[in-house]
Amino acid sequence: NHTLARQQAEQMLGATINATNDLVVAVDHQLNLLHFNRAFSRQFELTFGFRPQSGSNLSAALQGFPNERRLIERLWHRAFERDSFVVEMPMAQQHRELPLYEIHYQRLTNDQGDVIGAVHVARDISDRLQNSSSSKYRVQHDPVTGLMNRKAFLGRLQRTLEHKPRRESSDSLLYLDLDGFDHFNEIAGSGTCDRYLRELAGNLGVKIRQRDALARLAGDTFALLIENCPEARARKIADSILELISSFVFHWQDKQLQTTASGGLLFLDDDAPTDSEQLLTQAADLCHTAKTSGRNRVHAARAMSLSLDEGNANEVLTQIQQALDSGYLKLEYQSMRPVASVTWGDHIEILTRIPGETPDSPPLTPDAFLPVAERFDLAKRLDRQVILQTLAWLEQHRLLEPRLKYCGFNLSLASVLDDSFADFMESALKNVSYAPECFCLEIREAHATQYPDDVAVLCDSLHRIGCRVALDGAGASVESYGLAAKLPVDIIKLDHKIMQHLNDDPVQQVMVEALHKIAEASGKVTVATFIENDDTLRKVRTLGIHYGQGFRLYRPRPLEELKPVEVTLTTGKIGG
Repeated sequence: NHTLARQQAEQMLGATINATNDLVVAVDHQLNLLHFNRAFSRQFELTFGFRPQSGSNLSAALQGFPNERRLIERLWHRAFERDSFVVEMPMAQQHRELPLYEIHYQRLTNDQGDVIGAVHVARDISDRLQNSSSSKYRVQHDPVTGLMNRKAFLGRLQRTLEHKPRRESSDSLLYLDLDGFDHFNEIAGSGTCDRYLRELAGNLGVKIRQRDALARLAGDTFALLIENCPEARARKIADSILELISSFVFHWQDKQLQTTASGGLLFLDDDAPTDSEQLLTQAADLCHTAKTSGRNRVHAARAMSLSLDEGNANEVLTQIQQALDSGYLKLEYQSMRPVASVTWGDHIEILTRIPGETPDSPPLTPDAFLPVAERFDLAKRLDRQVILQTLAWLEQHRLLEPRLKYCGFNLSLASVLDDSFADFMESALKNVSYAPECFCLEIREAHATQYPDDVAVLCDSLHRIGCRVALDGAGASVESYGLAAKLPVDIIKLDHKIMQHLNDDPVQQVMVEALHKIAEASGKVTVATFIENDDTLRKVRTLGIHYGQGFRLYRPRPLEELKPVEVTLTTGKIGG
């Protein structure tokens, strides 16, 4: 009958799993022990001092071992979320002499595909590490955490860089430094700190994706190579790791050891250096900036290009700091011209240049100074200085007020994510003669894609004080169409990439036309950028785009050359 068949099946299962020295255990979705073999029971008793009971709950059984319990729970919950995965680690973290196991986790599902539990099979690989390959393992792994060490990590990073030209991918490098870890050493000693690091490393290993490489570089510093992952996702991974570290509590005697971490996230573009040490240094610099900016945060930037070496970067940094300290940036403007119909007034975008080291030196363009400004957390200060300097200049030229209909400022990601930016803007506009609706803050589409909720909040805050908002770089990704329709912006500025071959590429024409129609349907104005020739201008007009910007229409000029229209009266001239 059915009961007998089930008993026979259970006997066969028990005989099978007891025939191996591997540690076999199955749990249900609530972590109740369903099946386990004698090898698992022996190792469990050796580790925790008591035998497991069939049907008992793992979490409840390990209440007296909070550090080990949390890690075991994380591993099982990860098993419920994936088909299978493999980890290498001791069965528990409280004794360093415990053998190292290779643990295979497998999700269990019923006939309907619902997750009902998971199973793991753990094999002792300590002997494997004692044979001829042990020396290689020791050379490549950190002895405390079992993670990849600095040398092995740099090798892995170098291989990734060498293969990058052959594949389309977005890679990132995260450098992590625990905040205030020295205090742990003072109060708990190095042995306890090693246990803390081992436990933390195990938790981090559960959090990261299997394809990524996690390493302990030295002391309390770690690194993570995030491969083939969009920037927005890489930022979320970095944030989630910081959240894990800050919530990680290690119990020692009657105390709880808990800290935060600072991180430097480096995006590896196509023109990034191909030297792994140089990239690690750049990521470490970003991490240092995060520490000095308040800790428990990630500071992100793109890798500085090959053309910008360390010495050159320091020179650029000095120039940026001098310009900010002196309160003087070289400002230019580029006009936007109506292309679909005649519109009265001046429509300008403010462009920033960093003055040269000498009066005869050429100023630095954004391509040269922005990577350095972002790396050293100066982009937000630059944004504010540009706005304040522009407003001060406009206030000295009040005759422009009737004509100025649009004055756009580009915002860095640091300003977009700055909760106090809208308050700054409101305060800056209080003492100027120009209406707030003259001013437009331009937000990059890439930033809106990464942080749609933050951008929406900023848009609402800027609208409340009367300013307008533009989505700059629309069309660079598939998210453009959704953002153009739903994001509370007033203006859609098309990305230069879809403008480059607009006159001869039907696909680009369809994309631009679709974006324009979506923008119009949602009451937004469209601007075509990088109009460099007559053919592109004609096509833009045909498609009905409202405004155009580019060298064909107007080249950037110093802000000082922006003059009101000259009017001749019987009493003399005004303006000009």
